[in-house]
Amino acid sequence: MRRPGVALLGLMLAANAWAAEPLQVATDGFRPVAYLENGHPAGALCDVLAEAGRRAGIPIEIHLLPWARGMAETRAGRIDGIFPAFRTPDRESSLAFPNETLLEENVAWFSLAGSPIEIGPDMTGARDHRIALVNRTSLGNRFDEALRNGVFTDVETVPDTTSAVRTLAAGRVELIAGYDQAIWAEAEQLGLKDRIRQLNPPIENLPAYLAFSRARDLSAESAAIDTALRSMKDDGTYDRIMARYLAN
Repeated sequence: MRRPGVALLGLMLAANAWAAEPLQVATDGFRPVAYLENGHPAGALCDVLAEAGRRAGIPIEIHLLPWARGMAETRAGRIDGIFPAFRTPDRESSLAFPNETLLEENVAWFSLAGSPIEIGPDMTGARDHRIALVNRTSLGNRFDEALRNGVFTDVETVPDTTSAVRTLAAGRVELIAGYDQAIWAEAEQLGLKDRIRQLNPPIENLPAYLAFSRARDLSAESAAIDTALRSMKDDGTYDRIMARYLAN
């Protein structure tokens, strides 16, 4: 099996001696989904995929990468899949999306604590504010369309969620947008929770998937993981894993 380039961090999550090639999957490694803890993989979706791989008899190896690079590697077929990925028309040409979701993600705006900024559902209130967004990530069709149509006029790209939180907390931008659980988890990890606030209403609640590269036929692997995820949801395993990481 080919390996991604030098300096990638491979995390073996499941292994069956009789299984053939491991699936290589990428994530940008944000809390509470996938991160390193004392040198070992941790996170809600790491544990979910480990169990799904075990049930499907497919080893899964995760690589923590900046989102833009992980997406490029997956589209090219050097990585088999990427998570947690929103389904968009642009992505469907190069990525295959299964039936089962990995996560429901609440996408929201964040500003500095004490900021008077408010953003309505049409998002035009963000037009005159400096915004940081994770490079080449999607925040759903509504947000992506607003970005393409020039609703946001002053946008800085950053490599990951950690950088976005730091940039906002330092006052270099006025707004960031992203998955709320990830942003709050990173802010807590960085000791910056008191520096930011979440705006209401949320931008959108979106399903996120383990999306597979279309560069080669991975339909059998995708179907096997899909069946395993369905069984985990049916028997309560999925909810028990997620409850360990995601506060209600």
